[in-house]
Amino acid sequence: MKNRLPRPRELAILAALAVVCTVIVAITGKYDVGLAILGAPVFLVASLMGLRRGIANAAAAKAEVTTETAPVERADAASV
Repeated sequence: MKNRLPRPRELAILAALAVVCTVIVAITGKYDVGLAILGAPVFLVASLMGLRRGIANAAAAKAEVTTETAPVERADAASV
């Protein structure tokens, strides 16, 4: 379950992006439209981070399965 939590670098990126979007909305003064439009980049970055993490987890799981199913050579079988 620990691998599902965001890493500190990912949290920092999302926090920085959220602060930048909030500042843009505060400067323009159009809160309804600004939050709706600037929510898209935050969602996009978060989904790409999740996709990257999902691909890495799938590759690690595949590597683990291949090492578990690899045939093991036995020393006594070679002497027969």
